[in-house]
Amino acid sequence: MSLRTILQGVMLLVVPFLMDGCTPTGGGRAAVGELGIAGPNVFVNGNAARTGTRIFSGDAVTTGPGSSAMILFATGGFFQLDENTDPIFSWETFASVRCVVVRIFRGQGYVDDSQACISSPAADALAHSAVNIAASASASVLTLLQGTLFLERPQRITLVPGQEVTADVGVRTVKVRALSQTELLERVAWRSRFRFQGWCNAAGGVRPAWLGECPGRFSFAQPQPPPSLQLQRSPFVPFGPIGPRVPTGRPSSETRERGSTRPE
Repeated sequence: MSLRTILQGVMLLVVPFLMDGCTPTGGGRAAVGELGIAGPNVFVNGNAARTGTRIFSGDAVTTGPGSSAMILFATGGFFQLDENTDPIFSWETFASVRCVVVRIFRGQGYVDDSQACISSPAADALAHSAVNIAASASASVLTLLQGTLFLERPQRITLVPGQEVTADVGVRTVKVRALSQTELLERVAWRSRFRFQGWCNAAGGVRPAWLGECPGRFSFAQPQPPPSLQLQRSPFVPFGPIGPRVPTGRPSSETRERGSTRPE
């Protein structure tokens, strides 16, 4: 057997190994953000999750009873899941906009981002800022606390802060009403039941910290060593206190109906 034949055989064995070893985390999928968990029942693609786990396009994040999850988007902003909620996060072109699409099938979530796309069984929307979403197989309720919300389906309308839209599956028109400040606070009260712990990178160094109590850069994944030891990757923007964002004034339009908004 010639030397050339031997070398060719070695390369056939080594090249697949090298290619597999160089496959990026996430299988080459675009990064969505990093995960924080509160409670014992948080799963990523069906597997028990840990704080700091990176979320990639196409990943499903699921919460069970007494648990919440939060994704700090790599582009800034965040999405928080209530218990018993099951969205999929993916990078897509939505309404001619490249964005992270949150497909929520059931449960409740809260997004605060300059540009996030929401899809549910009854409605699709493009959100610029703070929105609470409650979804079921039959209806969706989107409450705008700050910024702007463009509803794309089933009816194209634009909401202003303090308004809430209810869409029913199979119905082409939606119901829009204005909420009082008390009602707006009630919509997001579920968020206060959960606390998230991560890492604070501030002037005094890196230390564990609760979300909202970090004066510097907050992350769920422990920061990497200094550049002198290892190249530091910091894809996430600084996060200060994160809480419900509520308009300061009462909406001008009259309330049409009252009652619980989370579909059963």
